[in-house]
Amino acid sequence: MNDKKFKYAYQIDLDSDTTPAKVVRLVGRAKEVLELGCGPGHMSRVFKEHLDCEVTGVEVDEEAATEARKHCREVIVCDLDRAELSSYLRGRTFDVIVMADVLEHLMQPERVLRQAKGLLKENGHVVISIPNVAYMGIVACLMSDEFPYSDLGLLDRTHLRFFTGPSFRRLLGSEGFIITEWQTYEVPVELTEFRDAFERLPKEIRQFISMCPDSSVYQFILSAAPLREEGAILGKSKDSLAEKLDKEVEKRMKERDNWFRKSYSMEQQVQGEKREHGLFKRLLSTFKTKR
Repeated sequence: MNDKKFKYAYQIDLDSDTTPAKVVRLVGRAKEVLELGCGPGHMSRVFKEHLDCEVTGVEVDEEAATEARKHCREVIVCDLDRAELSSYLRGRTFDVIVMADVLEHLMQPERVLRQAKGLLKENGHVVISIPNVAYMGIVACLMSDEFPYSDLGLLDRTHLRFFTGPSFRRLLGSEGFIITEWQTYEVPVELTEFRDAFERLPKEIRQFISMCPDSSVYQFILSAAPLREEGAILGKSKDSLAEKLDKEVEKRMKERDNWFRKSYSMEQQVQGEKREHGLFKRLLSTFKTKR
């Protein structure tokens, strides 16, 4: 049950397949963690009590920060869009920096990613979750000329930046990160805030949207590490996982386009047969009238 006092308060079931559970599993045990946008500390508590991590939080809301201090070594109150984190942290570095559903709320997420690189230990990594703007429910809304902001969810009215899988991978690459783990949280559209918008579309359009890459992905969850000068980290070649993911997207798009062309061709054939049948009926009627 959510704590009604805080907008982004939630409980985490570690045995589930939810986004928070996936984030926690990517952090690891006994780590020094910097959690950006820690809120009232629900995830901080799990890091501390279940993974034996030492957590430093960063939070813009003073009231939420006060609650989070129950579970953190320290909570810094600042605006991530303006703050220089190194000035608050005084030379400290971390094994893991967590940005769970945070970057979409910032005007300049690339600025925070850039700062994170300098705050990681030698073998450190970031763990990020990010909403998918290419989710089929959002696409359905756009096809109905709608973009319905709400208090929570993918179109939270405080979201300032929007990403697809490929566009977020490009952002990470441009800031010198290499992806080491890429996961997804998929949700059937009928269980989301977009159910009605999706069901209002014609069946053929729903089928087409469902075939688009990442259309069923509600959020992306990933770990990434700074790219070293030699072009490799953790035994992985530069951009190897990102390139593999982008190739899969390209393959899915080709499959979708082939389906569309085939479906359109069949529809044209059916329409042609209907026209021929209609012409035949008119000719037959004329013939009968003349007789």
